[in-house]
Amino acid sequence: VLDYSGIEARVLAWYAGDSETIEKMESGVDLYKDMAADIYHCPISEVTSEQRQVGKAAILGLGYQMGAKKFHEELQKIDDSYSLQDAQDIVTAYRNKYAKNVALWYELQRTAQNVSGNWDTYGPWRRYELPSGRHLHYYQMSRSSDGLRYKKVITARGGKMYDTSIYAGKFCENVVQAIARDVLASSMLRIDAAGHKIISTVHDEVVIECDEDKAEATFAEVKAIMTAERSWAAGLPLNVEGYISRRFKK
Repeated sequence: VLDYSGIEARVLAWYAGDSETIEKMESGVDLYKDMAADIYHCPISEVTSEQRQVGKAAILGLGYQMGAKKFHEELQKIDDSYSLQDAQDIVTAYRNKYAKNVALWYELQRTAQNVSGNWDTYGPWRRYELPSGRHLHYYQMSRSSDGLRYKKVITARGGKMYDTSIYAGKFCENVVQAIARDVLASSMLRIDAAGHKIISTVHDEVVIECDEDKAEATFAEVKAIMTAERSWAAGLPLNVEGYISRRFKK
């Protein structure tokens, strides 16, 4: 079982052009502690386990424009003594530290509005071209008083089409998750072409079945395939972790 470790944070840093964060990832810096050190104004070596939890919540939760009110709810799960102002301070600290992520949010929104950059139109669709060449499609996207809207089919509501608003951070989330999906999909094709048997995928991990005496060699080969650079994603810092077992486990 092999999975991409922190792939969304890695894709986000790469796509935002945040070379400083990529360098930290590649050198093994604990980004959760690094964020906590900024939040609590202390050296990274003095970050406590609870402070690291807050740093983790910030890294995982604030990359797509979550606001203070929602983040406050996340903080309350760690310690209910955190106030709404604490949440706002952490949101501000995150956006200052990861200013390139913030710039990416608004660049994606601006180019979507103007149909420029990676955006084009195809019939009733507004499309965003991903690095892989695949497109994200938004049906009948238009401007409204609260930004941009598009029509979305919601299966859980009987397959009916609804107007859906979309904001800068949501564009970023869509793009980053789509790139992460393309990384995994391209790996699966390469793994299959190499003759390995994929029996399942779960989120960002693949499950391979092989003879027990070939497990170590198979693990090493599949890991090399998954971390190999793609022509369309030069410099993307991929990391893969996993385990060998007779049974799947979480």
